[in-house]
Amino acid sequence: MTGYEVDIGALRDAATRAQQSAVQAEGADPAGRLGAVGTAMPGSAAAQRAQSLAAAWRGEQGAWVQAAQGHASGLRSSADGYAGHEAGAARRFGDGR
Repeated sequence: MTGYEVDIGALRDAATRAQQSAVQAEGADPAGRLGAVGTAMPGSAAAQRAQSLAAAWRGEQGAWVQAAQGHASGLRSSADGYAGHEAGAARRFGDGR
């Protein structure tokens, strides 16, 4: 077997899903309940560490959102590239697309 086939629609669907995941993750608060530690144990080492943990989780969340957005963008770019090559090949071989 020679050649390859790319499912451009599947690439576009994957890009949409990655972008939707990024939007959902961006709206979430992964550390929302950690504030309760400070209320329950004010001034404690656990309360201080909970604040640090909350900041770390939020930072990781932001990094993940950016990565997911980048992945979505890459998938869209790949789909566009494949679609362009397919259209060019069809024109060169007389398909008229």
